[in-house]
Amino acid sequence: MKESPDNEVFKLAADIVSHTAQSVFLTGKAGTGKTTFLHYIKQNVDKNVIVAAPTGVAAINAGGVTLHSLLQLPFEPFIPNFEGKKKLDYHFKLRKSKIEMLRELDLLIIDEVSMLRADMLDAVDYMLRRYRNNQQPFGGVQILFIGDMFQLPPVVQTAEWELLKHYYPSPFFFHAQVLENYVPLYIELKTIYRQQDQQFIGILNRIRNNCVTVQDLQILNQRYNPSFKLPEKDRYVVLCTHNYKADRINSDELAKLNSREYKFSGEIKGNFADNSLPTEAILSIKEGAQVMFVKNDAGESRRYYNGKLATISRLGEDTIQVRFENGDEMELESETWRNVRYRLNEESGEIEEEELGSFTQYPIRLAWAITIHKSQGLTFDRVVIDAGQAFAAGQVYVALSRCTSLDGIVLFSRITEQSISTDRFAIEFAKKEQSPDYLNQILNREKPRYCADQLKKYFDWTPFIRSLHSLYDLATEKKIPKQEETQAMIAQLCSRAVEQQEIAQNFTRELNKILSVPNPDLNYLRERVQKGILYFHKDVQQCIVVPIEEHLASLKNASKVKAYLKKATEIHVTLLRLLERLEYVRYGDINLTQGLVFERMSPLKKEKEKNNVDKKERSPKGESQRLSLSLFNEGKSIGDIAKERNLAVTTIEGHLAGFVLTGELFIGRLVDEKKLEYMLPILKDSDSEVSLSAIKEQLPKECTYLDIKAVLNYIKYLETGNR
Repeated sequence: MKESPDNEVFKLAADIVSHTAQSVFLTGKAGTGKTTFLHYIKQNVDKNVIVAAPTGVAAINAGGVTLHSLLQLPFEPFIPNFEGKKKLDYHFKLRKSKIEMLRELDLLIIDEVSMLRADMLDAVDYMLRRYRNNQQPFGGVQILFIGDMFQLPPVVQTAEWELLKHYYPSPFFFHAQVLENYVPLYIELKTIYRQQDQQFIGILNRIRNNCVTVQDLQILNQRYNPSFKLPEKDRYVVLCTHNYKADRINSDELAKLNSREYKFSGEIKGNFADNSLPTEAILSIKEGAQVMFVKNDAGESRRYYNGKLATISRLGEDTIQVRFENGDEMELESETWRNVRYRLNEESGEIEEEELGSFTQYPIRLAWAITIHKSQGLTFDRVVIDAGQAFAAGQVYVALSRCTSLDGIVLFSRITEQSISTDRFAIEFAKKEQSPDYLNQILNREKPRYCADQLKKYFDWTPFIRSLHSLYDLATEKKIPKQEETQAMIAQLCSRAVEQQEIAQNFTRELNKILSVPNPDLNYLRERVQKGILYFHKDVQQCIVVPIEEHLASLKNASKVKAYLKKATEIHVTLLRLLERLEYVRYGDINLTQGLVFERMSPLKKEKEKNNVDKKERSPKGESQRLSLSLFNEGKSIGDIAKERNLAVTTIEGHLAGFVLTGELFIGRLVDEKKLEYMLPILKDSDSEVSLSAIKEQLPKECTYLDIKAVLNYIKYLETGNR
C-alpha cells in the first residue's frame, strides 16, 4: 500500500475497507481528512470500485458519477413498497452492458452522504439486488458511506416529505429501510488538520452536538461586526446562504476595480451539464481580483489546492498570472474536468472509467464571496459569515468550521441559539460510533473470512456455465452450418462444466477445512491450491476452450454467420479471461501461483503438422522476445520496456503481438474490447497480401499498428487453434 496519513483510525478504516466485505460509514468533523480517505481507497484498494454522490457537483469533485445516472434512479420520491418497486422495474431499465458491470462491482463509495435521502438509498438497494440477482443488502456489494451528518442535510420538498414521512422517521440516509438490519460499521476520523485552537475546536464540537453554551455564543459574537468592509490587502471570503448574495458581492467588488476586464471562455466537449460546472463557462476577471482555486494542482510541486486564495496580478489575451499571499507568483494553465461513466472491460473483468465529456477552463473563480453550500470541504484563514438567513440545519456549523481559527472570523449577523440547529436524529446516530478495539476485533475476524471467500471464487464454475449457456442460446437463435451438431457439442460442454462445478465444490470444501483453523498451514494451502489450479486450468483448456476455438475456426469461410461469429467470439474472449484468472490466484497478499508453469495445449497440433503449417509460425519465441513478454507480465508498460532494453517501441510491440499468435498473451491486454469488436470482421476479410499501411488506411486513426498486428495474429490463432 502507498503512504497514508499518520493516523491509526485512518489506517484501521482503510484495512477494513480493503480486506473485508464489511460496509462502513466513515465520518469526521470538518478538516479530518474524509476526502483524502476517499482518494486513498480509490487508488489503493484491489477491488472493482465505483465512486458516486447524490449531486452532480459532488460527483465531479469526487471524480465519480451521480447515483441517479449510475442506476437510472427517478428524481421523484421512491416509495419502498410493492408499487414503488414495480414502478422502478417498469420505467427504469438498465442496458445489458451496465448490468454486467454492476455484477462485477465489489465496492460502491457514496460521497457526501449527508445529502443522500433515505428513499434514494432504498432505491439503490433494490436496483442492486435486482440486477445482481442477489438478495443480500445492496446485492452483496460493499458500501463505503463518506460524509458528516452535522453538515448539509438532504433536500426534501414539503410535498415530497408528505409522501415519505409514512415510511421514514427522517430523510437521512441512515433511516433507509435497508439499514434497519444491515448496519454499517461507524468509524470517525478524529485528528483535525484544519483547526489547532483548542477553544475554537471545543465550540465547534458543542455546536455539532446541540449543546452550545452561553459562553460559547458570547465568544462567537465578539466577532460580530456588521459594518465590516472587505480590506484590499487581507483576503477575506464572505460565506452567504444564497447564490444571489454571493453573485452580487462578487459583481460589486469586481466593478470597483479600475483595470480592464478580460473574458476567458472555457471549452465544453461532449456531455457536461451546466449545473456541474466547477467554475464559470465564461470567466470575467480583472487585475486585482480576488480568486479561489477550484481544483488541486496535479503537478509535483502542488502549488495550489481547491479553496486556495490568490490575487490576479497580470492579464493578457491568453495569460493569467496570480500572486499568492506569500508574494509568490505563477502563470496559470487551463485544467480539464472529466464527466465520466463506468463500464466493464469484458477482457480484464475490471470496471473502468469512460469519459462522456470534459470541461476545460482556468481553475479559478471570483472569491470575494461564495455560498456556504459550495464552501463545504474547503479551508480558509479569514471568513466573513453572513448566515442571518441560514435555511438548512448544519449551515452555521459548515460556515464556522471552514475557518482555521476563531480570530479569522467576522460575523455580519449575530449567532443565536435558535440559528444553530443540529438535527436530533443526527445526534442520536453519532452515538453509534464504534471503538478502535471493537473495530480491530471485526477486522481480525472478517479479514481471514474475506480472503478465504476470494480464494474460493477462483474455483467457481458458474461464470463458465453462464457463458456456455449464452453460446447455446446463440446457436439456437442464429442460422449456422451444422446447427444441430453445434447445439449438441455446446450442450456436451455445458454438461462437462456442470461436472467440473461439482468437483470444484468438493475442492472448496477441502479449502474450507484448511482455512477453518486459527493459523492455517499456508505451505499446505499453497500445495493443494496449485494442484487444483493445474487440474482445472488444463481441463478448461482441453474440454471447453479448445472445442470452441475449433468451432470458430470451422466457420471462417462460412457465409451469413457474421452476427453469430461476433457474439461467439465475445464469449470466447470471456472464457479466456476466466481461464487467465486461474493463473493469478491469491490468498490475501500471498501469490499462490508463483512458480507454476501453465501448459499451453492444442489438440490441433497434429492437424497443423498434417497441413504442413509453416514451422516458423509455431516455433517458440527467441530469448529477446521472451524477455519483453516477461517484463510486460511484471506490469511494465511498452514504453518502459523499450527504455529499459534500449530498443524501439515498435520492436517491443512486435515481440508482444507475436505471443498473441501462440496464445501466450491474451489479446485483451493489448487491444481494447471495442477496437477488437470493430476490427475483427474487417481484418478477417482482408487480403493476406495487403500491407499493414494499406490496412491502417481503412481503419479509424485510433487503431494503431500494434492493434493491427495483434488482431491479425489473433485471427490466425483462432484459425489454427495454436494454444
